Amino acid sequence: MQYSFFNGMKINRPLIKKIFTSLLWCGLSVGFFTLWAFSSMERKKMRCEKILIKIDEGDNKYFVDKQTIFKIIKQKNNDTLFLNKIDKIDWMGLESAIEANSWIINAEIYSNRNGEVMVDVKQRCPIMRIINKEHLSFYVDENGLPMNWSSTFTARVLIVTGNVSITDFNYSHPEQSKRKDLVQLVKFILNDNFWKAQITQIEINDLGDFELYPLEGEHKIEFGDAVDIEEKFDRLKFFYIEGLNKVGWSKYKKISLKFKGQIVATRN
Repeated sequence: MQYSFFNGMKINRPLIKKIFTSLLWCGLSVGFFTLWAFSSMERKKMRCEKILIKIDEGDNKYFVDKQTIFKIIKQKNNDTLFLNKIDKIDWMGLESAIEANSWIINAEIYSNRNGEVMVDVKQRCPIMRIINKEHLSFYVDENGLPMNWSSTFTARVLIVTGNVSITDFNYSHPEQSKRKDLVQLVKFILNDNFWKAQITQIEINDLGDFELYPLEGEHKIEFGDAVDIEEKFDRLKFFYIEGLNKVGWSKYKKISLKFKGQIVATRN
């Protein structure tokens, strides 16, 4: 074992290495803090240079455009956003103003180090359009919440008519089951490629039962309630394949699935 001596004292190499490492980390920490403090000071001086708006789009998601979002931002800031310093922008206030639009479910706003304000907007997605007896028209989204009808864009969704109103989609309304059952039925249809292409309209009769109208054929489907949805559609598909494909699609005017395990067809 070798030892080094300085002025007659033995050097503890592990201790020196530990001290050196500690000093190195302290230096790095001070440097990082200095850089962070400098960046923070620069950020306080930075002003909004540009607004970059990103809107998620897709099937039935064309209710708002960038011009609409930009207009909301201008109104919220009295057209002074480009004069504001980045650290003075009311981010939460801007997000709330954008989310107040009935076609928007979420908005996130932030800035990058170049002074650009990024706006990410997520639209609500309608899954059905209600046209009730009073001719009131509105959309319902995937969460079962009503959306305003738009005069600029018509979503291609299932049409629901009959005994239904906008109050049925109020969470405090006593008949919440109607809303839940309808949303459940519509989602099942939309998630099945065959039925999505075949079923074009749902009507809710005065008893609260569902009646479906298909694209092919001249018959009405008495679906009943929203119990055993998959089993009912399986029965109907079997009847289509083994029955209507052989006797013709105009043979019957009504097909009832209301009775468990049965299909009752009424001839024209």
